[in-house]
Amino acid sequence: MSDLKLAAEFEQQTEADWLNQVEKVLRGADFEKKLVAYTYDGIRIDPLYSATSDNQSTAPGTYPYTRGWSAKSDGSWHINQLHISSDAQATNSAILEDLEGGASSLTIQLAAPGQTGLPATAEALKTALTGVRLDMISLIIDAGSNFAPLSDIVSHLTSDRIDETGAPAISIAADPLGTLAQIGALDVDMDRSLNGINDLARAKQSGLKLDKILTASGHPYHNAGASDAQELSAVTATLVAYMRALEGAGVEPSQSIPMMSVNLAADTELFNTTAKFRAVRKLIAQMADACGCPEAATHVEVRAQTSARMMTRRDPWVNMLRTSAACTGAALGGAQTITALPFTWSLGQPDEFARRMTRNSQIVLMEESALGRVIDPAGGSSYINYLTDQMTEKAWALFQQIEADGGMYKSLQSGTVQAMIKETHEARAKNIALGKSEITGVSSFPNLLETPVNVTPHDLAQPFDDEAITVEPLPMRREAEPFEKLRDAADAYKETNGDLPKLFLANLGVLTDFNARANWASSFFSTGGIEATASSEFAGHDALIDAFKTSGTKIACICSSDAIYEADAEAIAQKLKSAGAEYIYLAGRAGEKRDAYKAAGIDAFVHMGVNSLEILSDALNRSGVT
Repeated sequence: MSDLKLAAEFEQQTEADWLNQVEKVLRGADFEKKLVAYTYDGIRIDPLYSATSDNQSTAPGTYPYTRGWSAKSDGSWHINQLHISSDAQATNSAILEDLEGGASSLTIQLAAPGQTGLPATAEALKTALTGVRLDMISLIIDAGSNFAPLSDIVSHLTSDRIDETGAPAISIAADPLGTLAQIGALDVDMDRSLNGINDLARAKQSGLKLDKILTASGHPYHNAGASDAQELSAVTATLVAYMRALEGAGVEPSQSIPMMSVNLAADTELFNTTAKFRAVRKLIAQMADACGCPEAATHVEVRAQTSARMMTRRDPWVNMLRTSAACTGAALGGAQTITALPFTWSLGQPDEFARRMTRNSQIVLMEESALGRVIDPAGGSSYINYLTDQMTEKAWALFQQIEADGGMYKSLQSGTVQAMIKETHEARAKNIALGKSEITGVSSFPNLLETPVNVTPHDLAQPFDDEAITVEPLPMRREAEPFEKLRDAADAYKETNGDLPKLFLANLGVLTDFNARANWASSFFSTGGIEATASSEFAGHDALIDAFKTSGTKIACICSSDAIYEADAEAIAQKLKSAGAEYIYLAGRAGEKRDAYKAAGIDAFVHMGVNSLEILSDALNRSGVT
């Protein structure tokens, strides 16, 4: 074995050697444009990172806790299941299934102004938790803005459920600023809301069996379109606002910070999600350090919930892949509790199968993939360390801007946070429309023959009796929604007319000439609910025109190679117009022939990089779809 050199037989390569090889492949193309990308926070992403660029040398359990709060624990996490049904008995049945199936944590949402859930009573919670050992699970109660009565409810809940030696991990997810941001209103003013937080803190200090009483949720900001750093800055500013409120009531930061948790969104951007969960620990540590109690940061629970904005209603089965990727990123980043939204969440209430799939995906990650046995699985990755540091710097700078604006509440009142997030959302939406970012099953690879998933709709949110304060709400902006609206309009057309709106593929030449562009065009128009004719090979122009006349459509798309376009595109466009085509597309870029093609009757050109939403909306209108 001593003679086996393996890697030692190869010459050591430098970054300069790599760049020389890259230049050969690029053949004069711009390195920056081809191989360098930027996140929505403006963080530069290079194509290669090496050990020399690793600037993260701290160990797990040491300040600033990037690699974890502790070096003693493993990498396992609580598998949490979210319940928002208003039916206590049905919730109990679902909870028992979840716990038997591997869940170790529950989040129960209570009805409150602007949200649905169980009635906010001890009786409803006791019914929902019948047969549940509270000292063996982690329980999170989310009462929205209606968290003030929860100290009495928790007291009733625990009085006959555990003995003095029991140690229930019951947490209250009070987040009035997050509720205000998401809904745009609270039924009490901010002073009264913050006083309710102070009451919870005093109850905890007086012996009420509570773990955490506050959370700073990033979901209202993420689901409205925020970037990673924007979400982190909002969470940090929220924590500081709550810490100040408690300090005003006599609770020192060293006592208040351990009462808090954060809940961040995990999405399909695997590396960004991993870095975000590492960055939030750095931010909390910096905040605690500024208050003179850095060790208090280690008691803040870091929770994850998969992104709601990434979920689709069309082809919802793909959501299983999305949530699995999101859970992986959260686990790699060191989340202590992970909630995966069931794949039918955007459609309605999940059934047993949907809930089971969310649990099983996490069990596979934790046990079979062994992510639950490793402290900081991302440790040692130069790229992740770089991304974490950059994200932390961006988030801290934005947090300082929010503080300069007067804090989180003032920033929401002024609309500064809303405007910042809207700008990022619009940039992301534009990239999706241009095809730079794809949503599988929606903006790419759509399935017009998909079988709808039947679910029970979510319960309606409880209305406001009175709105004490209002701000501009942060709306839920699901990324797939603009395309899904087009599909919905096409389906409504089908219900009235018997078929989806159609487009004729005018294929020129033989299969090898048109196949690639015909398949691309068929998929492109399908994302808007427009069904393309079968990709056929025609025996000449006359056969093509005869097929168009019998197709019953007034819209056509010419598909072939550039060489055949050069020879035949103008002639076939003129014949299609004469045969009744009201609008003609050409699959590909026009180049120098644009004016000639336009003069011949070709109205628009479809290719990678066009605004698909604009073209598809116009095509539907031309097909008689409103």
